[in-house]
Amino acid sequence: MTLREFEHGYWYAEELKVFGQRLGIPSATRLRKDELEQAIVTFVRTGTAALPTKRSFLRSLIEGLGS
Repeated sequence: MTLREFEHGYWYAEELKVFGQRLGIPSATRLRKDELEQAIVTFVRTGTAALPTKRSFLRSLIEGLGS
């Protein structure tokens, strides 16, 4: 798949999670859809699987429980 094909298609969050896991993107199942899209674009451009953000998943989970 080319970057153009990826960017011009519509992807459901669940499809992106599976695709992200196959690419080896860390924590692909816990990323938001926009974060996962960015991680996949980065992978297609660079060939490196990396997180698109520095946010803490533990902190997000704790904050979510408090609200």
